[in-house]
Parts: sequence; C-alpha cells; structure tokens
Amino acid sequence: MISVLVAHINGHLGTKLGENSLVIFSGLGTIVHELSHAGMALLFGHKIDDMRLLQRPFVGDHAGRMGYVSHVWTPGNIYQQMGNFFIGIAPVFGISGAIALITEWLWPALFDLVDLRWDVFLTEPWWRIVIWVLLTVNLGLGMHLSRADWRGAWTGVMLYISLLIILASVLAIMGVDYILISQMLLVPIVLFFSIFIGTIGVLWLIVTVLF
Repeated sequence: MISVLVAHINGHLGTKLGENSLVIFSGLGTIVHELSHAGMALLFGHKIDDMRLLQRPFVGDHAGRMGYVSHVWTPGNIYQQMGNFFIGIAPVFGISGAIALITEWLWPALFDLVDLRWDVFLTEPWWRIVIWVLLTVNLGLGMHLSRADWRGAWTGVMLYISLLIILASVLAIMGVDYILISQMLLVPIVLFFSIFIGTIGVLWLIVTVLF
C-alpha cells in the first residue's frame, strides 16, 4: 500500500512539475533506498557489481530509474537466495529507520504514542517541525518499490515463509508462547507504519489538490 501511494505521488509530481523534479523531491529517499538494497545484499553475501545512488531518471539509457544496485548471487546457496526477499524490501526498513532517527532528533514527542495529543505541535520550535516534514517527505517518496525490487523479493519469499513455519513449529514444541512474542515484536511496527501510511495519504491529498 505504501509503495502504491508513493508511486502515485511520484507520478503526479513528475507529470505536473517535470520528470527531473523527482530528483529534488525524493533525492535523499532514493539514496537511502539504494543504500538499503546494497547493505542487505552485502549482509546476505551477494556481490555488488554496479551501483548508482542517484541519477536523473530520463537521461540517456537510465530508463526512468533514479538509482539502482546490480548484484549477483550463487543460485544454489539457500542463504543467498532467501536474502533476495530481504534485499527487495530493504528500502521499506531502511527509509523507516532513517525517518525514525530524524524523528528522534527533531521531534521525539511523536514517539509518545500513548499520550499523543494535538499539543505535540507545541513541543518543538516551528523550524524543527518544518525540517522534519521536509526530510520525512523526501525520504518517504523514495520508498517506492520497483518491479525489479518485487521480482527480487519474490525469489526468496517462499524460503522465508518456510523458515517462519519451521521456527513457529519449533517454538510450539518447546512450549514457548510465540504468539505473545510475535505481538510484542509486531505491535510497535504496525503502529509506526500506520502513522507513516497516514502521513503519506495526507501528502497524496495535498499533492493532488495543489498540483
């Protein structure tokens, strides 16, 4: 859903303000996007043979790509093959992590989800909130996963699901309350992404109305 919203916003901006405007509005997000791919590829033992963190998307043979990471792996290596799933979706976590760090730096009151009220806008000087919005929007617009990202993720998704099933079975046999553990791990993530999706949705409305 996030990727679809971001793709729609990027397409709208490109149509109304020119294709190269995407470099301005999502350049930082694109850099973090590609670094996330590269970092995860190295973590899973892939070899990076070419990388471009940021480029003008419609110049020469760039074919609309604002950046890319080309990597190779050993097809028979299960670890490397499963890594394709995490490499494909790495920008979602990389950009979310970057936004979390920026939030902690510029607007930490947003993390107080229990007592979050309208007066959260009074907790920081206006200029810090403006900087937070600009950086968050730029990063968020780099979260679009391309078809190549989804294809790469799909090659490892079945192995990942199999691993989760095996892990859940082992925990069940050991008598561990894996449901409680999963809730403890997933609830903060769900809350964070719910807020982020809401932010992207508002941004989409603003872009659609203004442009």
